[in-house]
Amino acid sequence: MTEILKTIDLISLIMTIVLFGLSSHLIIYFFVSVFLPPKRFKKASEFHRYGVLIPARNEQKVIAQLIDSIKKQNYPSELIDIFVIADNCTDDTALVAKNSGAIVFERFDNEKKGKGYALNFALNKIFEEYKDKEYKGFFFFDSDNLLSKDFVVNMNDAVCEGYKIVTGYRSSKNYGQNWIAAGSGMIYLEQSRLEHRARTKLHTQTHISGTGFYVDYQTLVLQGGWPYKTITEDLEFSHSKVISGQKIIQCFDAVFYDEQPSKLKDMINQRVRWVRGNYICMTMFSLKYLKALFTKRIFAAHDLNMILLPIPLITFTWGIGSSILQIILAIISPEILLSDIIIKLLIFLGVFYGALAFVALVVTVLEWKRILAPAYKKILYIFTFPLNIASYVYIIYRALFKIKGWKPISRSDDVHTIAELEKK
Repeated sequence: MTEILKTIDLISLIMTIVLFGLSSHLIIYFFVSVFLPPKRFKKASEFHRYGVLIPARNEQKVIAQLIDSIKKQNYPSELIDIFVIADNCTDDTALVAKNSGAIVFERFDNEKKGKGYALNFALNKIFEEYKDKEYKGFFFFDSDNLLSKDFVVNMNDAVCEGYKIVTGYRSSKNYGQNWIAAGSGMIYLEQSRLEHRARTKLHTQTHISGTGFYVDYQTLVLQGGWPYKTITEDLEFSHSKVISGQKIIQCFDAVFYDEQPSKLKDMINQRVRWVRGNYICMTMFSLKYLKALFTKRIFAAHDLNMILLPIPLITFTWGIGSSILQIILAIISPEILLSDIIIKLLIFLGVFYGALAFVALVVTVLEWKRILAPAYKKILYIFTFPLNIASYVYIIYRALFKIKGWKPISRSDDVHTIAELEKK
């Protein structure tokens, strides 16, 4: 029996060494993001015309707040056109958006449902009906977003340096609501500060995360609109562009805010969709990334493939399975102490908790001013973040199975303006 335990420990050690080796570049990212300034862009002398695309399904509670924050940008308002796609709405989203000053496209299609279809529908209408506007490109937002007043002018700086796909800095407007909202908010803060920032500084590739990004007009025309239809069409877009050699960077100073799920059920439903979409994209792009890595020596092919590979699924399955096996062996064999197995398991859980809390601590300290919450909550949610992430133990398995239909996320009844948020 002890030989079996030694074999389990050896396999665990080998897996740890391999995983550390494959992800060791994240340590470099960490130090770059902590100690080096972000990539910054020269102040542009030219102001381009942009379109803003907002797909919205039953978002009458929040759509006006986003439109208001776009209209109050420190950028010539006559150079920004706002397009709202009221997609299969059963509420007053279209009316609220029109009254707020947006151009509204209403779409009803019971067969082709989803954000990808809505974006493709709108872009092809714009290509046909607004081609005389000569847009430089489009910004993409979700209905619950709010833009800091310098978002567009900072993005314009990056665009004027020739970048064609740019993601902004994503923060949360309801971080202080509860530990659930804070956990999802921390995920995006960590991405913005420790991942996107480092990749851009090191001149490698990053990716977009669903909202708050820019895409060049000609890039959209050449791909025929938005031909991405998976449940995580943003990931599909990102990986297809990286594979084709197009650059994706971050503009660290282009800050926007979104509303995170504050109910456990909503959070889990959202994350199941994310992970399911990640699995789908893995089947589409992982082999292509491996080919690009070995034939073209593209480092981003390895880096972004690590996002797609089901590493949590493999490690959690091994960890849970081996722990159960060791406990069974301890029960049936007098030569194995159950207390030793339990101590080993507690050490593992402690390391897992400590590592995640450390990441949350670092991000909280570095991004203290950009986290919209009272000081005591910022500190408290450092310690609840690992518990929030523990939900993935269920989510990674649930996502293996097909998801039924679109599930809306509950929106707050609070009315926000960007000025009110940035006073907090």
